[in-house]
Amino acid sequence: MDECGEKVNLAAEHVRGMRADAERSQKAMSGLRENMRSLQSRSREIAQVVGLVETVAYQTKLLSLNASVEAARAGEAGRGFAIVAQEVRALASRSEEAARKIHTIVNSSINVIEDGTIMTARVSEAVEHTGTAILAVNQIISDVVRLTHAGVSESQE
Repeated sequence: MDECGEKVNLAAEHVRGMRADAERSQKAMSGLRENMRSLQSRSREIAQVVGLVETVAYQTKLLSLNASVEAARAGEAGRGFAIVAQEVRALASRSEEAARKIHTIVNSSINVIEDGTIMTARVSEAVEHTGTAILAVNQIISDVVRLTHAGVSESQE
């Protein structure tokens, strides 16, 4: 009975450790869930800014085309301005291309973050379920410890 009591106490100690681990895991999952939500929000904000950059690049390109037309109408006097308009158009094209690439990367990141958010929610549910199961086992072990101690006391008497 003494050996049985020791083993039960050891099992109870392990269950208490598992319960503490489960509580830490639940807290960590809660923090991770919040971080994922924050990342989702920030990624959407970045996507909006990239959309604005794309719009500005497109409008700059249109303005440079209009400037080229006006430079051509000005003839020889507008030649220098035509060169500037051409450079502005090239810069706008590069900006537009860079914005498209960033947009693609950000959209990909948003999808990955959304998948991560879903996985985090699933893992969080599993951790909570495990924590609940550990609490149930802890109660059972506590009952067994109590009964074992009572049995040890009775056998000693």
